[in-house]
Amino acid sequence: MSPPHPGPRPSRHEPSCVWPERPCALGPQTSRPPSTTRLGRAAEDRAAEAYRRLGFALVARNVRFGPLELDLILRRGRLLVFCEVRSRSTGRYGDPAQSVDRRKQARLRTAAARFLASTPSCAGLDVQFDVVSVSPSGLRRFEAAF
Repeated sequence: MSPPHPGPRPSRHEPSCVWPERPCALGPQTSRPPSTTRLGRAAEDRAAEAYRRLGFALVARNVRFGPLELDLILRRGRLLVFCEVRSRSTGRYGDPAQSVDRRKQARLRTAAARFLASTPSCAGLDVQFDVVSVSPSGLRRFEAAF
């Protein structure tokens, strides 16, 4: 039996800040229809690639704490970004980022605090909350959104 995979490797220029991948004990992570799940996954892929081009390293993805989820956790230098990715297949209901209301922001802050408490290697980093909106008109990043 081989040891578990330690997760993404940090770049050689950054100290380690790695979230160990753990299986979710709560069963399936989503009850959304498959087409919605695919749309969300594709939006997260696009957002992760956009951050990579900006020099960020992906620390973790889809981290769950019970009903709370962090879509993307990224790092560049001493900055740790918790990114909520929102997508819509049409522009009919406005910009997807508008759905990140105060209640959702509070839930993201709680999940981020749990992540930081469970990941001592990330202690002391500067934290930022971004929202990425993916729609037919493109991808928009709201840096330090809340």
